[in-house]
Amino acid sequence: MKIQSPKNLNAYLVISLAAIFAYLPVSFMIFSLKNDVVVIEYPFQHFIAQSLRNSQLPLWFNSWAMGFPMQTVLTWGIYSTPQIIFGFIAGSNFYMLHVQFVFFIMLSGWGMFRLLQRHFLKDEKISLLLTCAFMLSGITVSSSQWLLYITCLSFIPWLTYCAINLFKKPSAYHAIAFAASYFLFFTNVHIYLSVVITYLLIVFFALAIIYVMWYSKKTNEEKRRLLKFASLGFVLTAIICAAPAYYTAETLAHLKRSIPIINDQQFFQENYLHPKALITLLTPLASAKLEYPNTNPVVLNVYTGFFCLLLLPVAIYVSTLKKNYAAWALLSLSVIFLVASFGHLSVVRNSMNVLPGFSYFRHPGVLRIYFLFFLVLFLAQSLRSVKFEELIELTTYRRILKIGLVSFLSLLLIMLVYSIGAVGLPGRSIYETVKKLSFRQLVFINAAAQFVLLLIVLFALEKRKNFLLPLFVADLILNTLICTPFFTISSYTVKEANEILSATKGFPVQKLPPSLTIATKKDGKNNYWYNVNSFKNEVSTDLSMPGPLALKEIDDFSLNDSLKNAFAEKPIAFLLDSSSGSLIIKKQLPKRIVIDMALSKPATIILQQAQFPGWKAYLNGKEISLNQLSLPFVHANLPAGKRTVEFVFDKKGVTVTAIFCHVFVLSFLFFSSYRNLKRGD
Repeated sequence: MKIQSPKNLNAYLVISLAAIFAYLPVSFMIFSLKNDVVVIEYPFQHFIAQSLRNSQLPLWFNSWAMGFPMQTVLTWGIYSTPQIIFGFIAGSNFYMLHVQFVFFIMLSGWGMFRLLQRHFLKDEKISLLLTCAFMLSGITVSSSQWLLYITCLSFIPWLTYCAINLFKKPSAYHAIAFAASYFLFFTNVHIYLSVVITYLLIVFFALAIIYVMWYSKKTNEEKRRLLKFASLGFVLTAIICAAPAYYTAETLAHLKRSIPIINDQQFFQENYLHPKALITLLTPLASAKLEYPNTNPVVLNVYTGFFCLLLLPVAIYVSTLKKNYAAWALLSLSVIFLVASFGHLSVVRNSMNVLPGFSYFRHPGVLRIYFLFFLVLFLAQSLRSVKFEELIELTTYRRILKIGLVSFLSLLLIMLVYSIGAVGLPGRSIYETVKKLSFRQLVFINAAAQFVLLLIVLFALEKRKNFLLPLFVADLILNTLICTPFFTISSYTVKEANEILSATKGFPVQKLPPSLTIATKKDGKNNYWYNVNSFKNEVSTDLSMPGPLALKEIDDFSLNDSLKNAFAEKPIAFLLDSSSGSLIIKKQLPKRIVIDMALSKPATIILQQAQFPGWKAYLNGKEISLNQLSLPFVHANLPAGKRTVEFVFDKKGVTVTAIFCHVFVLSFLFFSSYRNLKRGD
């Protein structure tokens, strides 16, 4: 095979380096990631890797909330191709968690650059700057505590790229590409965001087909070809996503989130973007100390970089002049999602609940991701035939850019005057100093830095035009970097975090009863580490911090003190009547427990694992029925005598479909990589 030099290689290198240096504390393994990505997501990633490394299929997470099925797309699971690859090849530790984080950031940049260059823009420099704005926005860094939000940024450009390819160049290859890209989005991104993109894709293809059928000048043969391969793409997508969708629905029926949470308005509208937080369009660092009722700083950062802000009036001018209706549609979508992220402060988010699925999700502020995505596409669509040199040299464009620069400098000057009195720096270490800064101090520091940067940009626009591109990239890198102490990293080194959450190798038989097994650990700094039992492969009755990922039977059990007391100090498997005999656990794997017992009379054995479809019991190799009593745990009746009982969680449907999906996706990725390398693409 003759390999040609890839196109735009330098641009991809710049994107990669920008991601590395913007998240320098993460990529250089200086400080560890924190919060939900560590507490809720990392244990699932670790379990997948641990299972694969021990020749086990990750079907049942036995040490998470007394058992949780891995068949869903609610979090990382058995249908996640990237996690299967990472887990199988590299295993799991804090260092690999950081590698994954930086990889997904880079992936968002690579995908966006490819999308813009192939379908929107001719100019590589504008594509590069808009890509960096997308990859290193304030929305990205403030969402960095949730990898399942970051992955939306990673996969949405690729999915959009494949969807447009299918529309413009309908073929079997592009139909398969669309199905594979949608599957990767569906199984690796928070389900809330998957619901949104699904509706958007339905609308996109419906409008595209209507346009081609009735308003375009395509021949009948071209129209038939579009319908044929668009239908093939939808069918393949439905086939490959049917299993994870079905098994996710099955799991949802066992969660308390199966009831629409819109009924609890305070909970439903939690974590919205307050309109006053739009100040972060100029000073993203201020978002770290913004305080509004029932929301959090992690959804209050909407920084897009100065290049996007300066380009916005130019794009509006050009799209109006050229009557670019596609651009205006993209801008409208961006505004709709921005207003929807305001939550209860506007009618948009509540009106979305007429669509099936929306009433089950909170955090309206997450919709900022789509605001950013469509804003970048609007800028690209408006300036598709404009070159970077024209932006800074043509009189009309330069005048608009200068007006924007002067306006932003004036606003920053007002912010500096407002916060001039807050110049003291508290704290001892650099980390403490940064964390203890007040809102006004953050505004002052960020506004001063931004003011200086814009002065340099203004000078470069007049005297050193070749400095503009690196200046705009540096703006995004620096503003991301200074936000990482608040949103991304903790005060712990990666080595310290890795040691605190040190993992047990293999799956040994648990010695302590679940009621005595620690799930929450307090360290020497008086900080708490949650779900530590999952790294020791031990079951605990303490629901440390499972978020929504706890089966409702177990959730109810955790609130039932009398039942908890009845099971106190009982081993992982025990006889309901202890006088009926004895038992020894011979093997304890996540989805298989083997127990030898000697019973003097018939007895009921209880395994402290959540009841869920898929559990089976075998007595001396022969399947027996499980009890369906009101207990939340797996249990069965056994006859007297010396017996070997085996509890197995086995769902062949999940296993077969997961293997099929991974083979489908990996086969396409290998073929596509070979095809692109051969073409220098």
